[in-house]
Amino acid sequence: MLRERKIEIAYSSRYEGIVDESEDRIGFRINGKEEHAQMLVGADGIFSSVRKYIDPDVRPGYTGILGCIAHIHRDTVKWPMPDYEPACTIQGKSGALVTMPEDPEAHEIMVAVQRQWPDQTRAQWEALAADKDMLCEFFRKGYDDWHDTGKQIIDQVCAAKENIYAWPYMRMPKLKTWYSRTGRVVILGDAAHAVPPSSGQGVNQALEDVHSLLLFLNKTTDRLVALRLWQKMRETRIDMVYDRFTTATNVERMSEAERKQLIQEGKAKDLNSNPDRDDMRWLYQLNLEQDVASVVKLG
Repeated sequence: MLRERKIEIAYSSRYEGIVDESEDRIGFRINGKEEHAQMLVGADGIFSSVRKYIDPDVRPGYTGILGCIAHIHRDTVKWPMPDYEPACTIQGKSGALVTMPEDPEAHEIMVAVQRQWPDQTRAQWEALAADKDMLCEFFRKGYDDWHDTGKQIIDQVCAAKENIYAWPYMRMPKLKTWYSRTGRVVILGDAAHAVPPSSGQGVNQALEDVHSLLLFLNKTTDRLVALRLWQKMRETRIDMVYDRFTTATNVERMSEAERKQLIQEGKAKDLNSNPDRDDMRWLYQLNLEQDVASVVKLG
């Protein structure tokens, strides 16, 4: 499809910065070569290089939650039933084990846990990531409280502890703007905002960013007005996603003791008392065309 539209994919390329910006075009350097375009879109992640041009001082911040991810063979665990759902969250007193198939037949399973963890220096994070015994213990915390299936999963994770990966959950602070003074440089996805990995919404929200951006640009003659309306609408949406999964999924995946403490301190909601907790239509039944048209009409 990209070839049909004569869109070039340049692999093994390095973005080296903006050269010049005018009302008509943006100039930037890739692999030592100067390029020009109508617009440069930075969808280059939470440590975005393009974002440095728009706001050089902003940095992602640690959320206080550390996730650990591992990989096991599905047939090494005796599941409760042969057709046990491979994509699930197994809840226990000591927290939650999140499983996700990594191939269509679910032969390989990703396993993840997440817990509160103090902030670290860069050197400390690197040391933690390299300490596979420590990461194994991260998985094993509360081991005796697990049922047989949970214990088997953790045993298999620790049997291949070299495959455990540490993931500190980061979040972007609110940016004043997601675009440059002329609107020729735009950032989106994790470069502009970041939602909790536990939400499973990172790519989804980036795709919503792209779709809604194109709709605003097509429906509004003034590019800067379009970008202002787009950012405002998307920020509202991202806040809803972040709040839902920070106060729900992240809390639910903590240990029972941590959940009770956060609720008592007023830092989390008791979701079991909310009858509408699972009503996710606001997230999944989105009509971007209709929403953008309404925003443009209101100005």
